Amino acid sequence: MKLLLTSNGFFTEEIKTTFLELAGGETAGKKAAIVTTASPLKANNPFARKAKTDLMEMGVADVEFIDVEFEDPEVLACKDIIYISGGNPFSLLHHAKRCEKR
Repeated sequence: MKLLLTSNGFFTEEIKTTFLELAGGETAGKKAAIVTTASPLKANNPFARKAKTDLMEMGVADVEFIDVEFEDPEVLACKDIIYISGGNPFSLLHHAKRCEKR
């Protein structure tokens, strides 16, 4: 498992290059989820939408938005890439903990 933390998504070419290196240089055929739970705008958040565009431009064809407040978090287990979009981290933590109890 690899982790890349950024404060502004794929804002620079250096971050994109690092991401591609962590992904093994090949993104075709990989599945990605963008977790939108923490954002009040959910999938309409412009930063989440930009992340989807960026991932697709880097070759990830299968990118979907997931909101663990309303969707089963088990879907994340079959994803190669999990991108957590910005927002209220306490909201995300609350819903993540609630999912554990289901």
